[in-house]
This record gives sequence, structure tokens and C-alpha cells, in this order.
Amino acid sequence: AMSTPPIAPVFGFVRPPGWEKADPQIHEAFDELVAALGDQAFELPLPPVFDTAADQRRLINFAEMAYHYYPYWRDAPEDLGPEVRKAIEEGNKVLARDYQSAKDLPKVLTAALEELLTRCDVILCPSATGPAPKGLDTTGDPIFNGLWTFC
Repeated sequence: AMSTPPIAPVFGFVRPPGWEKADPQIHEAFDELVAALGDQAFELPLPPVFDTAADQRRLINFAEMAYHYYPYWRDAPEDLGPEVRKAIEEGNKVLARDYQSAKDLPKVLTAALEELLTRCDVILCPSATGPAPKGLDTTGDPIFNGLWTFC
């Protein structure tokens, strides 16, 4: 592990969907990193199929919440928080065909990533849109932090 690698690794920098909403600090940090890596790094654009990944992940999550939380929804909806109730309401509207189609998307995304990894050894991508938020009101931006989990 301490020896010099026989071949320098190649890094592909990915600007995920929603990159334009990221904090300027994230933009600056990644620009600096890519510049420091020089010829070892290049921008690796994601195929357009990734543009809808966050929406599809949300559709799956809410449909599954509607299913799994149904006993609570049926018996004591007032015990559920407003965000959970809203998510369940949205999940109740998901059609089976849309749910099944969304469930197939990770296979497509993973295949696209395999293709991208033939061009580089490592993918560099921010996992958040900026510094961690204070408090417990959010777990972050689902576009950034949900993309890779969805794959």
C-alpha cells in the first residue's frame, strides 16, 4: 500500500443532476481538486438517463412508504408527522406500472456506470450540495445523496 502505483489512476469527475444548485464552496473544492489532479482527471458527463433518477427513487420510496405504513395510516393517521402523511398521500397515487418501471431503472443506471468506468479508475462526485445542515430538519438533498444509493 505504501509503494508507488505502477500506473497513475485516472479520475472521472461527475457533475450530478442538480449541480447548478450546489453551494459555491462545493464548486470551488471540486474545481481545485480536478486542477490539482491535472492530466489524471477529466470531466465525465452522466448520460441523460440519470436526469430522472431522483424522481424515480422518490416515486419508489413514497409508494413503499404507503404500503408499509398503511396500518398506521389506517388506524391513527394523526400520530404520523405531516411530512410522513404527505409522503404516504403521494405514494398512494403511484400507479403499479410506474412503480415497476422505476424499480427497473437501477439496472439501467448501473449498466451506464459500468460503461463510464471503462474510461476511468475512479469516479469523483460530491455526495452533498454543501456543508452539513444544522439541526434534524433534513438529511440533505435527495438528488445528490440518493443517486448512488439508487444505483
